[in-house]
Amino acid sequence: MMSFKHMVFILFMLLNSSLVQASDSDSYRYSKEKIKDRKSLDDAYARFGKIYKPYVADQSNLDMKISKQLVKIFTLTDMAVIEKVLLLEFIGKVDKGDVPRDTPHKNYYQEILEEINAIEATDKRIIKVQKDIVAGIKFHIQVLDSWLEAARKNEVHTVKNKSGRWVHPGTSAGDKIFYSLFHNYIKKNFSEEYPENLEALSRHLCVLVF
Repeated sequence: MMSFKHMVFILFMLLNSSLVQASDSDSYRYSKEKIKDRKSLDDAYARFGKIYKPYVADQSNLDMKISKQLVKIFTLTDMAVIEKVLLLEFIGKVDKGDVPRDTPHKNYYQEILEEINAIEATDKRIIKVQKDIVAGIKFHIQVLDSWLEAARKNEVHTVKNKSGRWVHPGTSAGDKIFYSLFHNYIKKNFSEEYPENLEALSRHLCVLVF
C-alpha cells in the first residue's frame, strides 16, 4: 500500500510537471503559431506597402547551411514585424480610448530576440546579420514602449512633432541599422546570391523599418 508521504511526493511531481508544461506552452519557443494566429504575414507586410514573398533556401546560390540560417533569422524577423504591427494597432486603440488605458498587451519580442541569438552561427556574415538585426529591433522596442507609455498616460502630445507625427530617436537609429545592413553589407558580402533572394532579403529588412 502506498504511504501518505509517497502519495504527496507523486502529487507534487505531477503538479510541478503540469506547471512546467503550462509555462512552456506560453513561450514563443514552443508555440510560434501563436504570433501568426494573431495577424497574417500578408497583412503585416501590406501595412508597409510590401508583398510577403520570403527568402527561400532551396532557391539559393549560397552554401545550404548559410541559406538555411538566413531563413531562420528572417522567419524570426517576420515575427517581429507582426509584433510591431500589432503593438502599433494596440497603441492606437489606447490613444483613441477604444480600450481602457490599462488594458494589458502581450508581445513576444523578447522571445524572438532570444531565438535569433540562439542560432549557432559560425560564418562571420551570419553573425554580423544576427548582431545588427537584434540591435535594430531593440531600438524599435524602445520606441514602442515609449509610445505605449505615452498613450496609457494620455500624454501622446509628448511624443508628437508639430505636424502630429509620432516621433522617437529610436526609429531612425533602428532604421539606419537595417538600411545599412542590406545596402552596405548584404549586397556586398552575399553578392553570389541570386537576385530574387537578395530582393527577398531587402523586403524582410524593409518591413522592419518604421
